[in-house]
Amino acid sequence: MKTLLVLMTLILSFSALAADRGDLNQLLIERGTSIAAFEAQGMRLVMGERTGGGRVLQFAQVEVVFTKEEAILKKDIQNVNLQNGNRLGNLESLQAAGRHIDADQIIGVIAK
Repeated sequence: MKTLLVLMTLILSFSALAADRGDLNQLLIERGTSIAAFEAQGMRLVMGERTGGGRVLQFAQVEVVFTKEEAILKKDIQNVNLQNGNRLGNLESLQAAGRHIDADQIIGVIAK
């Protein structure tokens, strides 16, 4: 029984931390735009970017970076720290609006 309770708690904790398309769209709406506006320009939303797509996606193609708390537009990124290449998977951190954001804080991107 204890194992079941622990498992249920973990599942609920992870689902509370997970963001979905609607959550990310709300972050963009706060910035005066939307996912649909970017998709109309031929871009796509890629979630969970640090897992696989980052190995092939060039960071230069990224237009929006999402953390759990905010959507960071490309024009607001002041500095990017990449290690061993220019792909998103090589991202170590970035600076935006004077804040340091580590790669593990990124939960998704919108890219060309």
